[in-house]
Amino acid sequence: MKYSININQKQALELGIKNINQVAIFDLLCGAATWARTQVIDDVVYYWVARQTIANELPILNLKADTIYRHLKSLAEIGVIEHVKSGKKDCIKVTEKGRKYYIGNESENNVSTMSEMNPNPCVGNKSEKEPNSEIDPSKLGNESENNSDLNPTNQLTKKQISKTKDHKNNIDFSVMNLSDSEIEDVKKIRKANKGGALSQRAVNGLAKEFDKARAMGFTVVEILTKWDLRGWKSFEAEWMQGFNKTKPQAPAERDMAFIFGKKEQTAGNLIEGEFKHD
Repeated sequence: MKYSININQKQALELGIKNINQVAIFDLLCGAATWARTQVIDDVVYYWVARQTIANELPILNLKADTIYRHLKSLAEIGVIEHVKSGKKDCIKVTEKGRKYYIGNESENNVSTMSEMNPNPCVGNKSEKEPNSEIDPSKLGNESENNSDLNPTNQLTKKQISKTKDHKNNIDFSVMNLSDSEIEDVKKIRKANKGGALSQRAVNGLAKEFDKARAMGFTVVEILTKWDLRGWKSFEAEWMQGFNKTKPQAPAERDMAFIFGKKEQTAGNLIEGEFKHD
């Protein structure tokens, strides 16, 4: 169950979401990358958001499956998500318009609303914060709740959007859905491998390739580690296809395969072939 439901009324109204249940569902969908399975459709990464899962995460709304489906269609019509069907699966991705719910637009930077200057949608002006109050719920609850995938409810909030934007170069890293330390690793690896300066276009491209690699079953740690060790100037998901995700080779097998130029040949097979007699 989702512990907290964050509602940013100002941004919701500006985006055209006027139904309170739809705002709550959209808040949950914004963090789909942390709990939903990926589904690649026409080379685009979507997230499979089962209606029953949404109902279970938002029991206070007492939603039925067909009601959730209508809300998903409405959110798609508003333009904050893309909603497609893969068989019987409801698959979504948050649109550029939808990301403004948490990131806001440039005009908001001078006011204490949900902008990059104040990324916590539950908190208004700093003066409103009182320790252990409902306005600042970070002090409440059991410590174990802090490690829940759905608390904080939105991945971008959890990783502090204000830190995912390179203000100096005006680059928004939030599209990559990475933590602050992982973003720093991306910068370091790119620089160490002489991949050139990062631009917004390059970051957007990396985000797409990272999503593809995740859909193939690789974790962010595995992606970064392989990118670093291989010395790639950039990263493309198809470069990971040669690595067996389900049954990794032992070091000796990997070395023999490299020497003989046969990815699928194992050390045991080579030895057997070498000493086989008629």
